[in-house]
Amino acid sequence: MDTKEFESKATPGRKTGVMAILEGVNFWAREDAINDERNLLDPAVLKPVTRMGGIMYARILDGMELPRPDYEEEKKQGTVEGLLKSGL
Repeated sequence: MDTKEFESKATPGRKTGVMAILEGVNFWAREDAINDERNLLDPAVLKPVTRMGGIMYARILDGMELPRPDYEEEKKQGTVEGLLKSGL
């Protein structure tokens, strides 16, 4: 869908990384890693790996969920402007 190039802080003008944003429309997963409704993957089973930078990688052991604000409810309470300014 999109890519973002990152420039070196140490060597301005030199591109040192690219982030690709993808939309997965068809993929395969281990049967024991997907729920009965087949819409959620279990990271504890998959044990995903993330690249931290350079040659450093890490396992993702903990996750968290942040609930999305309800726009209509926030609008009633008059807090929509605050949400927009905070980036939520």
